[in-house]
Amino acid sequence: MMYFEVLAAWPLATAIVVGSVLLWVLLFDNQEIRYEPATLQGMAMTDALRHSRHRKLILPPSLIQYVTKPAGPRFWERKEKKKTTPATRGRSDSCAEIDLPEGCRPLLAFVNSKSGGGQGRVIKQRLYGLLCPAQVVDLSVTKPEEALRPYRRMARAMILVCGGDGTVGWILSAMSSLGMQAPVSIMPLGTGNDLARQLGWGGGWEGESIADILADIVTGHIQRLDRWSVKVGDGLHQPQKNFTNYYSVGADAGIALRFHKHRQMNPKVFFSRLINKVWYMRHGVSALFLQLRPKITLEEQQNLTGKITVVADGKEVRLPRKVAGVIVSNIGSYGGGATTLWPGSMDGSDPVDIADGMLEVTAVTGVLHLTQIQLGIRSGLRLARCKEVKITTTRSLPMQLDGEPWLQPPCETLIKNAGTCNMLCRTTSAAGRVLADVGELLEWAVDNKHISPAQAQILEDELERRETRRRHSP
Repeated sequence: MMYFEVLAAWPLATAIVVGSVLLWVLLFDNQEIRYEPATLQGMAMTDALRHSRHRKLILPPSLIQYVTKPAGPRFWERKEKKKTTPATRGRSDSCAEIDLPEGCRPLLAFVNSKSGGGQGRVIKQRLYGLLCPAQVVDLSVTKPEEALRPYRRMARAMILVCGGDGTVGWILSAMSSLGMQAPVSIMPLGTGNDLARQLGWGGGWEGESIADILADIVTGHIQRLDRWSVKVGDGLHQPQKNFTNYYSVGADAGIALRFHKHRQMNPKVFFSRLINKVWYMRHGVSALFLQLRPKITLEEQQNLTGKITVVADGKEVRLPRKVAGVIVSNIGSYGGGATTLWPGSMDGSDPVDIADGMLEVTAVTGVLHLTQIQLGIRSGLRLARCKEVKITTTRSLPMQLDGEPWLQPPCETLIKNAGTCNMLCRTTSAAGRVLADVGELLEWAVDNKHISPAQAQILEDELERRETRRRHSP
């Protein structure tokens, strides 16, 4: 009898427990969360961090006044829409303004925890021990604009992006929308990492000391980088995208598209950078020997004559007889480290400048040609060096921007300059160390009001122009 009484009481007990939990959530879980200064002051820097080589990058926890999550309305309360006025639009009350001490250059680190086959999660945990936790942002949890707003008024703020080329482009777009020009450094976790290679940060993180990388950020020097807008019009709408590395249409974008679709279908087999490159090579070899039959066949991709028109600075470019793809590049590294795409790069007679406001347009004749470029034994076919490119396609073709591919219906693509951004190069040469020292000197002059920020910017631009001219001189 007792057994049946327990069974009868079990549903009632379960209902009471569940009801109590729901009632607690409704009444108490939506309370305001406030981190007072005293709480954050408890996370004071240890002696090791206070005397570390990257101490300038650490934001002292005691300087953060508060971080508030406003309490939402109860379920029985009326929800009122807040009116946005010009005085408050774009403002963020998540963090009070911070008066930085002399020499402090706070670093905001963005981590793509999904990059690098789990490397992002490891780096995030290590950064927590080397910086103030408020300086580390997981992009899978927090939008970049939300994290950037408190830093946009800091003249000496710096950015670190831990991810691939796509993640870097995402952060640069967010900074552009907020009008930020803070220098951006890269910890490469993607597959290609071409921009990181160009700036001296290497082709991928291989377990190096994070503290050493932060120390390199302190001694790094600023390099301007052109950004480009891409308007793709198919007659219905014209979405705009941006890129810093390269845009391509044809054979190489087709291989990237197959790789992208394969990774989406079987993400578990893409668990490291090396394995990703093996899979990428497999798709390239399959395309080379016609073992893979996509919707757009390799034969069609290898003969774009009559299907694509290229206009550079208002003049139509004559394409090779058998053109398989067109690549519009802004940097010297392509496809995961190839440096011979632009013909002048092979002998150094006409290198690529990433801040000259010019694009290099090249063509490839097929997958074999792409393989030769990757091996460094051949360059692309030079089409033009220009400030503006218009590409018209008459059939659906694969395209890619900085390694992000898609299948594009017939369209007209217009590429224009979208300004510049400040990137941080790893200082490895004597000239780079001089640039870093001059940058610190100008920063000291601005802090002590000897010169204005505008004057410092003019001096930095002139110094960069002279250094560029020196590098390109025979």
